[in-house]
Amino acid sequence: MKSFESKFVKNAEAGFSPAPRLRRTVASLALAIFLVLHLHCATTLRLITDVSDNDPTIYGGTEIDIVLIYGGIQIMGTPMDCGGIALIAFMAGIVDLPFSFVADTVLLPITIPWYYLAKEEDSASDDAPEVSTEDARKEEPAIKESADRPSPAEDRKD
Repeated sequence: MKSFESKFVKNAEAGFSPAPRLRRTVASLALAIFLVLHLHCATTLRLITDVSDNDPTIYGGTEIDIVLIYGGIQIMGTPMDCGGIALIAFMAGIVDLPFSFVADTVLLPITIPWYYLAKEEDSASDDAPEVSTEDARKEEPAIKESADRPSPAEDRKD
């Protein structure tokens, strides 16, 4: 028991304290809890939608919050405001706006190239000539030969 106490006293005298490690652990835990609780952020929702639709939006989360704020103001006090839902939308937009703005700004190096790559893909697919299925069938040799002959239904008509 004496050796443990002497090590503890030596460490305390040397200035070693478990406080910095504890602070770092608590800060990491608080950051993880904040991130998990804030997964409903408008930026996260827009990013998930953009990934599934491949239609990226720059500052998409901030745009959603502005729409919530504006929509809440417009609907508040009208018959369309069912039970104060406009106030909830307005408050959610106000609370989330700064966080979404920061998250959208941090994600700019990802969303800007993604936006322009998606635009290039759209323009490339628009420039490609559309081939109808009938034209494609006529271009194939086996179908071309059969297209020159009358169909059995046409033979029966004669």
